[in-house]
Order: sequence, then C-alpha cells, then structure tokens
Amino acid sequence: MKPTPPGPFYSSPYSFVTPSMQGKVGTTEHGSEDDSSEVRDLSGFPKTATTMTSSASSSVKKSVINKKWHKKRTSKRFNNYNIYFMLERQLLLHSYGAATRTMRRDPLDVSLLPSDVRRYVDLDLPPLCRRYADLPLSPHSWFMELLAGRDEKRIHRRTHGLVPFADMARIVARNYKEIDGETRGFVNEVAARLATHCDLLKTAEEKEVKTRLTEELVPEKGCRVGVREKGAIDSDGKSIAEMVNAKVECLGTPRDNDHQYCHNQVHPSSVQSCDSLSSARHCPHQFMDTSSSTMTLPLLPLPYSYDAELERLRWELELALSAMIESERRVINLKALIEVIQARKQLIYGLDST
Repeated sequence: MKPTPPGPFYSSPYSFVTPSMQGKVGTTEHGSEDDSSEVRDLSGFPKTATTMTSSASSSVKKSVINKKWHKKRTSKRFNNYNIYFMLERQLLLHSYGAATRTMRRDPLDVSLLPSDVRRYVDLDLPPLCRRYADLPLSPHSWFMELLAGRDEKRIHRRTHGLVPFADMARIVARNYKEIDGETRGFVNEVAARLATHCDLLKTAEEKEVKTRLTEELVPEKGCRVGVREKGAIDSDGKSIAEMVNAKVECLGTPRDNDHQYCHNQVHPSSVQSCDSLSSARHCPHQFMDTSSSTMTLPLLPLPYSYDAELERLRWELELALSAMIESERRVINLKALIEVIQARKQLIYGLDST
C-alpha cells in the first residue's frame, strides 16, 4: 500500500505525469503490451520509437571521444531555488513510494562523507518546515543527507518506473511559482545561512594559506632556515635550506610598511642596511664598478610574500636597465673619442705632408 501524499500538490501518484507517460509505468520495454499496434518495416521487423541517422550517430561518437572530464567543484553556492529543488524532488519521489530507495534510514556517519560534505558539519540550519516535515530526513543533518546521495548515479526511468528528470524539473518549477509564504521563508533562511557559512569557510581557508606561507618564507628572528623532510636537493647534494643558510646568517622580522628588511651576509664587510637597499631603488648606478664596466648587485632580502617577490624582480629590472643605459653611454663616448683621434691623426698627417 502506497503512503499518503504529504503535500497538497500531490493528490495522486500520477497527478503530474504527462499524457505521454500515462499507462507506461510498469509496462514492458516497448511501452505497450499489444503486439498488433507495433509498426513494422518491409522486412517484417518492428521499428523502434526513435531511430538514429548516420549523422546523429557520428555526432554521438564524436561527443563521446571528445568528452573532457573536468575536476569536480568542491565549493558550490546553493541558492534558494537549489534548496527548494532538492527538497521538492524528495517529496515527489516520496509521493511515488520511492523513499526507501532514495533516502537513508540509517544514522549518517560523518567520517565516511566526502570532504565537500563534511564542511557543513558545523552548519546550524533550521528544522524542516511543515511541507517537508513528513520526509524521512534528520531534523538536524537533513542537508548533509541530501548532499551525501548527490554523487550516486541516478536510476533510469525504465528501471524505477517514475517520472523522468525533464518532467520533474517542470513540475518543481511550476510549484515554485505557487509556493506558500512559510516554505519560501524557510528556503530563503537556509540559503542565507549557507552563504554566511561559505564566506566564513573561505575567510578561514585564506587565513590558513597566508599563515602557512608566512611561516615557510619568513622564519622567526634568530632562527636558521630549517631543512624540510624530503626537501628539494640540488645536483651537488645540498638542500635549499643549506644553500640559504650559507648566504644568510640571521633573518629579521619584516616591518609593517616595508617589504625590505635587514639581513647579514657571510662576510661582515658587505653588510648593507635597509636604507642603502632602498636608496638603490632611486640611484642604482652607485652599485656599478666603473673600472670593469660591470654591475655589482647587492644581496637582496628573502621575500616573505608574492608582493615582495614582485618588488624584488622590478628592482633587479631597474638595475639591469640602468646598467644597459650606462653601457650604451660608454659606447657612444668611445665612438666619439675614436672620431676625435682619427680627426687629429688626419690633421697631423696633413701638416707633415705640407
């Protein structure tokens, strides 16, 4: 015996089944028990309801071959209609007597849930409203129960003999236009709490990533760079931390408004302060060796954020451009000096000939 429909919109199990589906629930695969009504071709074999042309079959093959599998989204925002659709779908299947196959009656084990569902464990949602109170869902974890069965493969209509997805979508859309005030307020409240919960989770994740990057790139004052477990090893067998420790002896904590901070090199005579490093930004030519026409770059501080790394690269670009301009100026001066020497030589040869 089928259960009594819980909602006012479902007066009978087949109240919203389309006319084309009437009498097809529980029938055979051909959709009719009378063999005399089948359409037969010239060879005497029955025709199917839908035939596939060569172009259609080729397009299907191409779509299967060129299908790209994308990574599943882990953080999805649910609006009020998404929540209404999930609950209304369960209500529709429950009215058809399929609640035992589509819902979980055993207690929900949180440890077995995927990570994108466990993120809603601490979510505080209101209990189900009066329209969905008869559904076999937990009053506190009903949202996670709905998400737990989301990845399961949907049963084909010919297998369970229920409404197809297209008709179900039209039914839910039509019911949403006639939704009562209590149900609308319920789904709006759930959507608002979900949005707030997702914002808090996103803020916590960003803070955790920022903290991890800060701990990795900026060690505490007086501490040496530690060697990670199974860290990156170069061709000489030295880890990156050992290479950094060979150049940097002590790291200081960064200031609030300055990405450049003081550090000591291996040779104490080459210690440079933050003021000298910042002045190099405006006067980069002071680091050039005029005797050998080469540029001596100062040891740049280790970056503790991507902004500092970008600033360091811009600084190196300015120094390189200044060195290139200085080299071009020297080439021009040398060319002018050569022309002057050649002119003097011609003048001297002319005087000697006379």
